[in-house]
Amino acid sequence: MDSAQDQYIAVKSQGETINTRFRQAGSTGSNIVMVHGLGGYLENWEQNIPLLAREHRVYALDLVGFGYTDKPTATNYAIPYLAQFLKDFMATIDLPSAAIIGHSLGGAIALQMTLLQPEVVEKLILVSSGGLGREVSSAFKVLSLPLIGRLLIKPNRKAIARGLKASFYDDTLVTDERVERGYKMASIPGVTDTILTAIRTSVNFFGAKSGTLDPIYNNLDQVSVPTLVVWGKQDL
Repeated sequence: MDSAQDQYIAVKSQGETINTRFRQAGSTGSNIVMVHGLGGYLENWEQNIPLLAREHRVYALDLVGFGYTDKPTATNYAIPYLAQFLKDFMATIDLPSAAIIGHSLGGAIALQMTLLQPEVVEKLILVSSGGLGREVSSAFKVLSLPLIGRLLIKPNRKAIARGLKASFYDDTLVTDERVERGYKMASIPGVTDTILTAIRTSVNFFGAKSGTLDPIYNNLDQVSVPTLVVWGKQDL
């Protein structure tokens, strides 16, 4: 990930002070903030950041509840909560606005922030983004079940390898090193609790709960910033 090093900053957000891990690369050009998806972490962008940092100031973070950022237990990790945290992170690092790149859940968070506080978002890049439809994957529906979800989400290397292979068109990119890192990150205390809480806040066995995705989906025509949607042929 270029020469960027881990940094930590205390983000005051919604009554909590959250020790937040991030990295910054690049010294010139416009600002970019990269937001990972559910269960992700800032290293998900490691092959993108060095290229973007040639002409931009790039920031990648572990969202609250994920990676090495703090994981408050008394929160529901709903999309509005995460969107406010993202805005508060940007304010804490003195970033009044930026282009936001969001993947999956990160895309839904970026959309939510754009709809509520468009002055913070200069451009929007959505990669296989949540919030563009009401559909929910069958995996999320199963994970929403109380006992079954807890059993299925327990970290193991084979499951992580399968998940990574489903995410890459070229599965030769799913190296042992990448699998091992995925296992390590999934094993950080509190991460699985965050994932389950985030899913169960928004999803049940029948699909998206009322009021979770609709506030985004029903207002997509209100997005006024320049927006790029990236959706590969093999994306689910």
